[in-house]
Amino acid sequence: MTVRKLSYLFCAVTIALGVLGSVLRSIELNTVFDGVSGLAEPHAPISIFLGVLSACAAVICLLFSSRFRGMAVSSDYFKAFSPSSSLFPVAEMLCGVLLCAASFFMFRSADGISYKLLSMLALLSGLCIIAGPLCMRRSGLNTLFVSLPVLFGSYYLIVCYRAVAEDPVVLDYIYQFLGMCSALVALYLFAGYAFGSSKPGKTMFFSHIGAYFGIVSLPDSVPLAHRLICISFTAYFLVHSITLASNLEKSGR
Repeated sequence: MTVRKLSYLFCAVTIALGVLGSVLRSIELNTVFDGVSGLAEPHAPISIFLGVLSACAAVICLLFSSRFRGMAVSSDYFKAFSPSSSLFPVAEMLCGVLLCAASFFMFRSADGISYKLLSMLALLSGLCIIAGPLCMRRSGLNTLFVSLPVLFGSYYLIVCYRAVAEDPVVLDYIYQFLGMCSALVALYLFAGYAFGSSKPGKTMFFSHIGAYFGIVSLPDSVPLAHRLICISFTAYFLVHSITLASNLEKSGR
């Protein structure tokens, strides 16, 4: 099996596992949490099943990612993520548009300076993702375009954690935060290619496990802006991973 076909299969498996996890998460939210107190039923079978599925998803992603470990890839960002088809830049730009839309809804409902700043970072990150495919050949701009999403992801994690830090029910937000943490590492690894650091195995793992948790957490009760951010980065990781795999295949020839 070629590297590109392997990456397509990897994406298909990730999406299938994510959709199954999303269905289980929806059932969990409707049956496990008490409607009055908000507390979760301890050791609920559906929660255990979802936890086991997530552990299996991590193992499957690790097995797939091990196939990419050690493969030759340029540490130049343009060569590592140069699209093999015009479809991929369009898909990435649509992810940026979604992120810009999320920043608009977040700014409208922002009730503090931290969320207004977060919405501004989301807008800048979205614009960077949109402009990225257009300015990929300019190495100076690449470092800026890949660094801003990392900054946004870091601040987003901090703001969201502060919002739920006092919530004693970890199950209420655990999949959101597993997704955020995985996404932040994936963004950091993507950015590394613009600074001469290429780690294809780790990049594939964290982008796909981040996409998995992103799909699983979609049924969570969150504002529209947060859901759009989740969808945007989930799609971005999958598209970017396929582009990377295509260039791994080229460099391996």
